[in-house]
Amino acid sequence: MKRLGLLSLLFILWATVSSAQEEFTAGQLKLRSDIETFLKEEGYVPEIDSDGDIKFKKEGKTNYIEVSKVDKSPMYVRMYRFYSYSESFTREKIVKTLEKTNLKKGVKVLCFDNSYFYQSEQYLNNAETFKFTFYQLQDQLEAIQAQVAELCSD
Repeated sequence: MKRLGLLSLLFILWATVSSAQEEFTAGQLKLRSDIETFLKEEGYVPEIDSDGDIKFKKEGKTNYIEVSKVDKSPMYVRMYRFYSYSESFTREKIVKTLEKTNLKKGVKVLCFDNSYFYQSEQYLNNAETFKFTFYQLQDQLEAIQAQVAELCSD
């Protein structure tokens, strides 16, 4: 019985390590490249970070675009900004805003132990939909960030 448990544990560890080392497919790389090209055409200076995400700044705010290695058709794309909590933006204050800020929006606020995110998610087959929605989602990111700031200042 111990042997079976040990084998199960080893399999779970192997599966976790294997999935963490999964490489991008050709389609995922093309999507990431097409998004990066679009950002350059729009005047941004994107770069690929150590996680393989696209990183770029818009009006001084760092944005990330992640193409998931897991989903292949359609592909999962997440655009986000993350921040560490501060005196003005504590976890408790951010959590209190979630009901108002996450209602009926394409951009959501997520709280974690040491940080919080503003993010949008899409499933895409190519970069055309991303190009079409990019500025709308950026506007929503700005709006929800301003709404959180207002609610946290109360």
